[in-house]
Order: sequence, then C-alpha cells, then structure tokens
Amino acid sequence: AGAAVSAMLRADGTLLEASSDFPSGDYTARLELTNWMGGRASADFSFSRSDASVPGASIAGGRERDVTPEREVALEGTATKSACAGASLDGLSFRWGVEPQPAGLASPLASATRELVIPKRTLQQGVTYTVSFTVTQGAASATSTATLRVGRAVPVAALA
Repeated sequence: AGAAVSAMLRADGTLLEASSDFPSGDYTARLELTNWMGGRASADFSFSRSDASVPGASIAGGRERDVTPEREVALEGTATKSACAGASLDGLSFRWGVEPQPAGLASPLASATRELVIPKRTLQQGVTYTVSFTVTQGAASATSTATLRVGRAVPVAALA
C-alpha cells in the first residue's frame, strides 16, 4: 500500500492528476492530519483505475452494518452507466450475492431491480456475511460489497 501511495506523488510532492499518470490498477491513499497540539488522525481510501469503460456500482447505506436475525434486511444498490467514449450502449443488469450462503437464499441472486431483501430469520446470529452487488454493462462490470454482522436482538418486554 505504501508504494501505491508514494507512486501518487511526484518528486516535488504534487499529486499526479492526468489519466496517463495512473496506469490501470488498484490504488490506496492515506490522508494524515496533524493539529496544532500534535494530535494525529488518518484515513485510508482505495480506488481502481481502468482503461475499460465500466459502469459504477455501490451499495447505499455504508460498507458495514450491524443487523439481527429477527429483522428483514433491505439493501439498495446504486448503478450508473459508463459515460466514457466507447462504452457499450447496452442497458445495465444487476446481480446480488451473499457469502456464506444462507440456507433458503438462492445465489447468485439475479435481479431486474437494484434492491435486495433478505427475509427475517434467514441470517444466523454470530455470522458475518459479505453481500456483493454487481452491475454489468455490455462486457464490462463493476462490483461493490458490504459486510453484515449479525448480532443478538435486544429483548423487548411485553406489558400485559
């Protein structure tokens, strides 16, 4: 990761900007901040650069979620067509996947919509699942993932 970050800066410390500055590949960058009292914070972000015209894919609501088996889980994928020259004029298609595969849930989950609903009592308590949303445009595709951590439900007392 350090080599990728270092490769993003020119010798004079300026950031590389042109597409020719970044060959196709995966990159990770770290932003480090120091305040006047010496406090430090950092954040990493990753991105991929491709010479191919690929659609955009993401899962709304963040990359990590805490859920319970007693509740239905609804996920929404966001998709954008590639606007690059030479991109396919084909429409977008979607596919969802869940790993490890919960019993009773078909995989891969081909869907004409950008929504995935996992019924209550499908996910097992104590298991961490990875959900993937893949968008395909012609021969190009992009995938986004989210992590579902399944915990215990908080007991609710019923008053009679």
